Amino acid sequence: MKISKLSVKTLLSTTAIAVAFSQGSFVYAQDSAGARDDNIIIVTAQKRDQNLQDVPLSITAVTADQLAERGINDITSLDSSVPGFSVGKSGTDARPAIRGVRTEEVDLFNDPTIGFFIDGVYKARTSQALAAFVDLERVEVLRGPQGTLFGRNTYGGSVSVITKKPQFDFGIEGSASYANYDDLRLEGVVNVPFGSDTAVRVVGVYQESDGYVNVLPSRVPGGQTAQDFNDNDQFYIRGSFRHESGPGEILVTVSHWDQGGFGAGGFGYTTVGSITNAAGVRDLGGTLDRNNSRGGATPGPSDTGPYDVYRDTDLVRDTKETTATMQASLDLGGVTLRSISGFSDFTSRRVGDEDFSDAAQNVLILDTQSQTISQEFQLLSTNDSPFQWVAGLYYFNENGIEDFIFNTIPTGGSFTFLQEVDTDSYAVFGQAEYAFNDKFKVILGGRYSKDDKRFRFRTPSGQALPDTDNSQSFDKFTYNAGIEYSPTDDNLIYASVSTGFRSGGSNNQFAATPAYGIQKIMAYEIGSKNTFAGRAGTANFSFFYNDLDDILSNTFIQVGPSQVVARSNSGSARSYGAEAELAYDFYNGLKIDANLSYLNAKFRNFQASTPSGYGLASGFTFVPGTTNQLDLSGNEVPLSPSFTASIGARYEVDL
Repeated sequence: MKISKLSVKTLLSTTAIAVAFSQGSFVYAQDSAGARDDNIIIVTAQKRDQNLQDVPLSITAVTADQLAERGINDITSLDSSVPGFSVGKSGTDARPAIRGVRTEEVDLFNDPTIGFFIDGVYKARTSQALAAFVDLERVEVLRGPQGTLFGRNTYGGSVSVITKKPQFDFGIEGSASYANYDDLRLEGVVNVPFGSDTAVRVVGVYQESDGYVNVLPSRVPGGQTAQDFNDNDQFYIRGSFRHESGPGEILVTVSHWDQGGFGAGGFGYTTVGSITNAAGVRDLGGTLDRNNSRGGATPGPSDTGPYDVYRDTDLVRDTKETTATMQASLDLGGVTLRSISGFSDFTSRRVGDEDFSDAAQNVLILDTQSQTISQEFQLLSTNDSPFQWVAGLYYFNENGIEDFIFNTIPTGGSFTFLQEVDTDSYAVFGQAEYAFNDKFKVILGGRYSKDDKRFRFRTPSGQALPDTDNSQSFDKFTYNAGIEYSPTDDNLIYASVSTGFRSGGSNNQFAATPAYGIQKIMAYEIGSKNTFAGRAGTANFSFFYNDLDDILSNTFIQVGPSQVVARSNSGSARSYGAEAELAYDFYNGLKIDANLSYLNAKFRNFQASTPSGYGLASGFTFVPGTTNQLDLSGNEVPLSPSFTASIGARYEVDL
């Protein structure tokens, strides 16, 4: 069970000292003092402003105050506030998971399984989700496929970050915090109005901290000892311009994020050893042997613990992203036209000590570049009619390059390859709802998506392998249908069925098949949202069942010192569970909240290769006719904990 830390505002951070100063008003139009007093949270999960308690979806909205009180600075700590949501991390890649849908493949030829959006703009690489949270209005986490209104690769759900808009009052804010490992974080906000309809807002954060993974002195005579790692050295700045003119509004935002330091290398940093049988032979059905399983690594035990390790090569992390977005809206009288334009230039360089030891053996260098543009148009009704609707068009393009270099130091050899991808994605979508009366409503939506992808896989000429070019198209119609019933103004009961998909990709030239297709999901859900005690309390419940088909199964192919992965749509899984979110405001300064989730996620059919060096797998079932393919049907889906729970309390004292 995962239990979050108790959140108490007056004792928020026992290792940090925070100083804040402010002048003027920063109140957002949808977050007035009255709304806060009534515990109303406005969300835009259905492309229009709605009370969270009126939205027939499993959605958690974490407000700006809650982010600050709980010390949530990025996505990696968001899972403590969201039931059914887990976040793993390897190197600079985020690995979110929702309801049995987990992030496994993070290379350039694969798209995310959980969509990540900032101000409505989709992010193509999972590493982009690790940018700092600063000066946000809220974060909305939608659980279950969002294949209609969000669409692209929201196979398991979506995380939507909404930044604060410039306000028409002058204001300045700042905070400084200091924590263990010499963690210094400085944040600042300046908001400047120009008249009553124009404003500019500039936000910045600077953070530096020492690594909390301790590198032990080398055991090799005369050997090198690397720097401690998993530090945090980042700088982020965002500038926004807002102008209102009659029925229209335009919002332009430019940002830059730079994260350096040592990070955690290309992949994870913990190696616990290998699994062997009584004879000392590697066997998946054996017991743990603490010897480092990397060939050529220094003999002896592996890392002594997850935070005390041996390394001889300094890890490197150099991540940079520059973005520009423009949001424009125009009220046409009963109908609003919106435009969301986005541009992103993202680069990431990672260096890892891939023998996981103090031996001078293997070094991995991984360079990723991704440049994207997107354009979305929305047309939505804004009248008081019982018939409400939204329709839209979407275009997305990504040009990406990823360079993989695995160096074997003693021999001077290397295994390298380079991947290139060029994606054009198109979609048309719409959703409508009709209220028969003030109690009963039906919802129906659909989206047609098409991805045209061009892949190129290159290896050096010395490896005598030709370049391969591969073009594929993937298209899918996804839909959602639901009903909702409100027996009272404070209670909502809903049921829905929805579908989603994850786009296909390409294998490398070592695989027998050049490409693999889309992954599909069908989700069923019933839920209830309840407000009681004059809006002092909320109690939300959801029950779900997910059917996942054509999920990816990996086959490993040994090429030189490395293994490359070939993927196929040969797996299926199912997951079901229940989630609860509870909160109560005593209106005397004390607020409490809790969330709980139960998840049962298992593979129906799933096969995978045995890891490198494991010829034996006692107790496991092999696929008939094979010696290295395991049948893992019936096993639990990774990153899918059976139970999670979180409880928090806040007590505010007027000074």
